[in-house]
Amino acid sequence: ATEAATLAAAREARLTQANDLACAAELKAAGTLAEAIFAESLASALLAETQRCEEESAHAETAALSLEAVAVDLEAKARAAEARYLELEQRASALEASAAAVELEACAAEAIADAAEAEAGRAEAHAAAGGSASG
Repeated sequence: ATEAATLAAAREARLTQANDLACAAELKAAGTLAEAIFAESLASALLAETQRCEEESAHAETAALSLEAVAVDLEAKARAAEARYLELEQRASALEASAAAVELEACAAEAIADAAEAEAGRAEAHAAAGGSASG
């Protein structure tokens, strides 16, 4: 009977030990599962962050392209303004030349008028001299 009790106690001890090992394995499995869930959530967060970075990069690229287009447009406008300035400068030079020509013509007309006046004065003096000589 003592041997049976010893065997029963040994079997009970083995069952307890097996139960303890099963519990430990269960706890380890639960820990591994928790680690796997954490790793999965971390991977998910990293994926979301990567996607956010890609979206920001795409927005930045779009903004850069937009700024480049604005710069090209401004450069074209600057060239057009420069061309317009040169055109206006040429017109101003042409107007200055035209004004100088008009001034020369006015001087020539004045000289002609002075010459005509002098000629009229001479003619008058000649006529007066002729009238005195006949009288």
